[in-house]
Amino acid sequence: MPIVMQEHLIQKILRPLSLLAEKIPCAAREATFSISLFFIILMEFAVKGGFYTGRYLLIFAAGCCLLGIMIFAGLTPEISPARFSPALTACWLGCAVFMTATGLLVESDSLSIAIPYLIIFPVFYLVWSSRGYDRLFPLVVRGVLFSFLFFAIVSVFFYPITDINYASFFINRNGTGIYLLCVFVCVLCYIFTQECYSLRTFAADAVIGFASATIYYTNCRTAIGSAVICFLSVSILQLLTHKKELRRVLLVQLLPIVIAVILLVPSAIYLYHGGYSLSSGIQSALAPPPPDVSDSPDSSAPPITPSGSDVLDTMKEYNSRRFFTEGIIMDNPENLNPTEKALDNITSGRVTQWLIYLREVGFLGHSSDTVLFDSAGKEVSMSSHFTIIQFAYQYGALAGVFFLLLNILAGLSSIRFAVLRKDIKYRLAPLAVAVAFGATSVMEAISNPLDGLSLLYYLSLTSLIAVPRTKKEFKNE
Repeated sequence: MPIVMQEHLIQKILRPLSLLAEKIPCAAREATFSISLFFIILMEFAVKGGFYTGRYLLIFAAGCCLLGIMIFAGLTPEISPARFSPALTACWLGCAVFMTATGLLVESDSLSIAIPYLIIFPVFYLVWSSRGYDRLFPLVVRGVLFSFLFFAIVSVFFYPITDINYASFFINRNGTGIYLLCVFVCVLCYIFTQECYSLRTFAADAVIGFASATIYYTNCRTAIGSAVICFLSVSILQLLTHKKELRRVLLVQLLPIVIAVILLVPSAIYLYHGGYSLSSGIQSALAPPPPDVSDSPDSSAPPITPSGSDVLDTMKEYNSRRFFTEGIIMDNPENLNPTEKALDNITSGRVTQWLIYLREVGFLGHSSDTVLFDSAGKEVSMSSHFTIIQFAYQYGALAGVFFLLLNILAGLSSIRFAVLRKDIKYRLAPLAVAVAFGATSVMEAISNPLDGLSLLYYLSLTSLIAVPRTKKEFKNE
């Protein structure tokens, strides 16, 4: 965004709003920021849980309004023009341009998704860079924790675990796993800011252990693998950049996380299963009495209720089979070469699906009404389960290329940011989000910028795309 445009935006819109925002107590503005993010996630729960089936544009507009409230709550009178990373900005703009073209020429819903790219996120980058990453990212963590408290309570009492593939109130386990990965990343970043062990650190360890256990219960390979890769990547970088403080990093940050996960994966299921017992008891009390079947030879046999340990053992066996044995070829790919067939086995038929979508990629994207079929005439899933391919399919080949470059450059920039900006407490957050997002992209399409981990990804880019300009830099331009 040119400096002249930034100056006009600041002077005519943002500065008057910032003066108004400053009249509101700081605690109230911070709470508004976190609560707005919490409600965005609640809308995601409503849509992915099947509770909301209304017009898509309405809930998307509500999400954009909540993002606007977050911008207002984060404003400061000291807002000033920012220098934008040329490479990352070019990739972001390339995505936005082709999403807009697809929206104008193919499907209007694509245009609605382009709005955050073109209008909302550039302003967020500007506001966030002026406010300071360490002052706003904790508010994101707080909003995500609010949502996880809601998720955990509702799950325990109304969506107990009775079998493998736990989805809670989401339609499927993939959505649950990706949301929980968002919680995992936020709490992980918070723990890595702690200088000494305290009650807050203990609580954070409990939350990340509980979230990790629930990710395991989803049996979503994507989420489980992403959490492991994210933890290892961030931990290694934390150790490399704190060679003189290895003991503190290990004892205060890393070891408690590992212990919490080890303890809670086998034990948290009993809390969820306790909800099963409570739910079953309520249903039995409200249900009409069963018919008299006293003459039946099996009438004395009580109903069999799986115990928590039974369910956990089944999960362990199922996860082991999914991670360490070959998958199932889903679509009979007769035309695949040996390498493609091997990959198709490992990914449970995903390679076949990816190739079908890639063959349909064109200069512009496709309407959501488009239906694809495999070689056997079977309808293919609406998602390619690979975000880069999904982006290219929905918005055009060049949009997919720009989106791929944006992910790669953001990952590299986040490493540089974490190494060089030791003055920032949450310097590891962009890397954690980039790794989690990139790993999740392999199997699940999350291109919508108002969906859980995607939103966290775009918010974390602010520290990489927008860099506060000094007065000297401003004068030299």
